[in-house]
Amino acid sequence: MKRLLSKSAGFSLTEVVIAIGIASFALVALMALIPVGMTANRSSAEELHASHLLSLVAADLRNTDPRLNGGKSLFLGLQLPYQISSGQIAFNTVTLPGDLGVPVPSACTTGLDGFDNSASLGALPHPAFQATVVYLSTPGTGGTSPIHARLIVNWPALGPNATIADLTDTAKVKGYVETYVTYPAP
Repeated sequence: MKRLLSKSAGFSLTEVVIAIGIASFALVALMALIPVGMTANRSSAEELHASHLLSLVAADLRNTDPRLNGGKSLFLGLQLPYQISSGQIAFNTVTLPGDLGVPVPSACTTGLDGFDNSASLGALPHPAFQATVVYLSTPGTGGTSPIHARLIVNWPALGPNATIADLTDTAKVKGYVETYVTYPAP
């Protein structure tokens, strides 16, 4: 027995060519999205790392005894708002360059490499991240009010002469994260 094939039992060459054209157009459009996805992934990874560093800075400052290490945090070497020597409290007066004419009680900054280690901001190339602590208020000697601080981590690092406004200027940095923290009075 011989079967007869009807003319409508398959796709014509024209239909196959059109289907391949549509599929290739969709594939090219999807391929164009790969660089966008990779950029978004890289940006997200940098922001996640900066958030981790922000937590690291806050914990380093909170967990350092001001009687140790000359008034600097133990892990990153950031200046604490005060130090205790022979039972006497002395407030530190280290300041960053001017921030649009607004005086800052005390501030300090350091570079951070990709492995969470402190790195010199003066060295070239600059470290991947820059962590800055701005002490907004400190109690006077014998005061009991808490210490308020603004913590900023930006990438890439701008260097030791950057103003506080530069650290959050998206025309100068790729990104930044910041938080405000409160530490108990000495």
